Amino acid sequence: MSFPWLEPLFDKLLRQYQRGHLHHAILLHSSVKQLAKGQLAVWLAHALLCTRPQPAACGECKSCQLLNADSHPDFLQIRSDTSISVAQIRQLVAAALQKSQQSGAQVFIVERCEKMTESAANALLKTLEEPGQQKYFILTSDAPARLLATIKSRCQLYSVTPPSLESLNDWLQDKGIDKTQFSSLYPEFAASPLQALTLLEQQAADKKHQLLNDFKAFLSGRIGPLQLATHFDESLFDEQLDWLITALQLWLKKQAENKPKTPLSLKICAMQNSLIQVKMQVLNSGVNKKVLFQAACVEMSNLLRG
Repeated sequence: MSFPWLEPLFDKLLRQYQRGHLHHAILLHSSVKQLAKGQLAVWLAHALLCTRPQPAACGECKSCQLLNADSHPDFLQIRSDTSISVAQIRQLVAAALQKSQQSGAQVFIVERCEKMTESAANALLKTLEEPGQQKYFILTSDAPARLLATIKSRCQLYSVTPPSLESLNDWLQDKGIDKTQFSSLYPEFAASPLQALTLLEQQAADKKHQLLNDFKAFLSGRIGPLQLATHFDESLFDEQLDWLITALQLWLKKQAENKPKTPLSLKICAMQNSLIQVKMQVLNSGVNKKVLFQAACVEMSNLLRG
């Protein structure tokens, strides 16, 4: 599972289903955004529709194949970035009145249901109260306080809470994310792990843009190697080398289109090889990455201007 903080609740819901105790209407709620509540709803829907659950969806039966192809006739998912209209909910209600086409369960998801208009919410009420056999409604909300009390009273409520930093150790390791860098954002400046990842990616993108801008200035002689070396970031060291190698590859390709095997293209190749050698040196334990990066910048300067 991609989001370990969802596993306990997912397992709990599966156990309730296996014992025949799963409520027909479920509200997955949290005041924190980007906790993957919608993904949890989809996983649960797959398990409910699977004909060979283990106990999660098997991924191989006909029902699972239809879901993976986005063509399951007994599954409907509603989501909107703006508001959820009464027409959309009436479509759901009409589908819920039909018999199952696969002779099994029917599952309906309404993501961020607080976006339902008042008319839409009222249109859903009767169906939530009298759904019929093997019909399940899974609602998610980032703002449960905005929901009609009558909607909440017809659902079994489950709170999705942000995980502790300590519980994310394996997840961060699997994703190759530096825990120190991550903990500088989560949970103080980012309310969810996914928000923290987005912020890290934005920071990395900004740093890449700044490095490559200065790399262009370095190649044109406007700045020297030591100024370029100030961009060194140990947590992004491998990525920084890859960014520079890729930039040189693109430059070499452009040169080859015009005049192959010019003295400049040979210099570009030499700089590429120099950076690749640095990447290999990093594999040795105990190396000082900052010194390596500075030396690489000086070496590229010597190759370019030699």
